[in-house]
Amino acid sequence: MKEFDPSLKDSVFMLPEKDSGSIVSSNPDTKKQEGIPTVVRDKRGRATWKHSENSPEQNEELGIRNIQALFLEKFPIFYEMFEEGKVGTIKKGKEEDARRFILEHLRSKNKFGTVFGNLAYSRDWTPYFEGSFNTALKKSFEPWGIKFKIRDFNKVRDLWKNKTKEEILEIVRKIFVEEYPEFCELYLIEDTSKADPEKVKEAKRFVLEKLSFSGNFRKLFGAVTRYNLSFNNSHFNVIHDAFVPWGIRFEIREIKQFNLKVFNLRTAVPEGWMAYTKLAQNLEVSPQSTKNTAEKYRINHPEWFHEFVSARGTHEYYSPELAEAVARDLLPQKVVFGWRTTGGLAKELGKAIKTIRKIALKYSKAHPEWLRSFLTAGRGKHEYYSPELVDIIKQEVLLSETSPQGWRTIRSLALDLGIGEYVLRNISNKLRLSNPELFRWYLINGRLFEHLSPKLIEEIERVIGRNRNHREEFRSEPISPQEAKEEFDKLFEE
Repeated sequence: MKEFDPSLKDSVFMLPEKDSGSIVSSNPDTKKQEGIPTVVRDKRGRATWKHSENSPEQNEELGIRNIQALFLEKFPIFYEMFEEGKVGTIKKGKEEDARRFILEHLRSKNKFGTVFGNLAYSRDWTPYFEGSFNTALKKSFEPWGIKFKIRDFNKVRDLWKNKTKEEILEIVRKIFVEEYPEFCELYLIEDTSKADPEKVKEAKRFVLEKLSFSGNFRKLFGAVTRYNLSFNNSHFNVIHDAFVPWGIRFEIREIKQFNLKVFNLRTAVPEGWMAYTKLAQNLEVSPQSTKNTAEKYRINHPEWFHEFVSARGTHEYYSPELAEAVARDLLPQKVVFGWRTTGGLAKELGKAIKTIRKIALKYSKAHPEWLRSFLTAGRGKHEYYSPELVDIIKQEVLLSETSPQGWRTIRSLALDLGIGEYVLRNISNKLRLSNPELFRWYLINGRLFEHLSPKLIEEIERVIGRNRNHREEFRSEPISPQEAKEEFDKLFEE
């Protein structure tokens, strides 16, 4: 490896001292801590990912240390995963928890970029990561003993597309080993990738216990049987072919007999426990949202997760406590369409919040289902009113009110101006969010209609008038729809 130039040690670049195992900080006051990586930064405080004087190996080491250090700065709670006094050494038995934690916070490109910046996976700045944030994660956390799986960054169905049968079977073996690494230690001869002849029978039983049921098989490999005609849409055929290179050969009859035997030994699922798909169905949310929410509780409450053998194989089930926790997290976030908050309704009607709440309380005892609380993202918990209650409130507020002089409905104004209601509504909506007071609801023959204020009508007439003045110009010089939209917006801004 190329030697570091000592003269660069205190420059704006942060270069690793040879064989030191640590990063030298450009800040002379930075206190070194053994084993804790330090972010390599320039004078402006930006992370440095390469240096022209470094060899490719040194730049890669620099990038890996930066990823590790920035990660620990952002998530200091991760230190709890390390052995005491040994940063970089994951506690025994915590490797899977550490992997899940990293994936939860960095699985997508957006999440990765938020923590490390987009340069961290740029081919120009970090060619050693091959322009892939997946590669950056794999290389950076492998020194800590964290190994990611093929399925961590790929949808299972995408693994099989445009692959030959041999390529599919090779991926099947890789996924199997990733999921059950103990298989290699127990049954394969080191450096040969062949099963120990004396342990073939035990190896076959291991494979069948994990894959003979279709449910277990699909959990790992998805619908792989559909991507090659020779599989005949049967997972038995995949098992039959996949393990031949390891010296493990199955008969289809053998797989079916084992499947039937295990089926007869299936265990009853305790009352209240359910699979995540069933829970998602009960909550009327997506299965993926249910699964992602449940995963947050796995580290602190592993007893809430358990596998049972059902008619379709071994499946993971959620305890009643976990089901309740997931429901509590998910249900409040689903705001029903048409429900309104007190503040939103008060603003629309131009009344005090106290007035709106007073009317709502009159109906809360007789119709408690008309009032519900929802926890919306970024807004906290708020009380919402059902569409039925919203209509009643509007009628009570506006029952004695007639439209003031000069206020017009969209339909009547559109008829007077000779334009379509849709065009008029688009023009008025440009001011709706910033000037909601220009819109009011009033009764006409017992029915509620939205009215526009005189000030808004004046603005609309000005825009329409200017548009008509330029109509001949638009006709004589044809322009694109985008240019027309820009011209129209300019007229409104003026």
